[in-house]
Parts: sequence; structure tokens; C-alpha cells
Amino acid sequence: MTIYVILGFTLTNNKIHPILQKRLDLFLKKYKKGDKIILSGGKNKQNEKHTQAFAMKKYIRSHVDIENKDILLETRSKTTIENIFNTLKLLDESKSSNITIIS
Repeated sequence: MTIYVILGFTLTNNKIHPILQKRLDLFLKKYKKGDKIILSGGKNKQNEKHTQAFAMKKYIRSHVDIENKDILLETRSKTTIENIFNTLKLLDESKSSNITIIS
């Protein structure tokens, strides 16, 4: 089992930006049943309806059958530094040594 970490990217009109889509598509190519994923990204703009993490989850769920329990959302970060800091807290709880970061 691998834990994938995907760092967010600002949404454009509440939609996945092409840079973020490339990250998500890379995950979709590598994903195997039983893998887990941490999606990291909050709201960068006041007018965003959802967090980056929520938008990423929606995109992934529309392309692959992955259980909700295998998706962790980090929704507070607004910068890459915050992405990493907040994600490290989630990784500490997982106690896994097989981690792939997609950024």
C-alpha cells in the first residue's frame, strides 16, 4: 500500500486548474486498489465555493472507484509550506513508510 500526497493548486473559477489536473491524472495512472491518498489544499480566495482538497476528491472520485475511507482531506492550508506542515501531521498518524508526493 502506498500513501499518495497531492498538494493543491489555486482553483480557477471553482474548477481544477490544468496544473492541478496533471497532478491528479498522474495519481490516477499510479493508483492501485488499497492505496490511500491525502489531498492537501484549502481556500485561497473568498469566492471559492469549496476547498482545493474537496475539488480534487470530486475529480478523483469521478475517474476511479476509491473508497472514502482511503481519502484524507487537509483543508486548512493556503500555501505550499502550510500544505506540507499540515500534511505531515496526517502522515504521522498513518505510520506508513511508503509515501509518494505529487506536486
